[in-house]
Amino acid sequence: MAEGAELIRLGGGYRFTEGPAADREGNVYFTD
Repeated sequence: MAEGAELIRLGGGYRFTEGPAADREGNVYFTD
């Protein structure tokens, strides 16, 4: 993470996720 960057919660309440991945545009993908 860049200095001064802020974490943002994208979701919650998931019981199992399989390796979140991000593309070049910053989109985050995962399975539930």
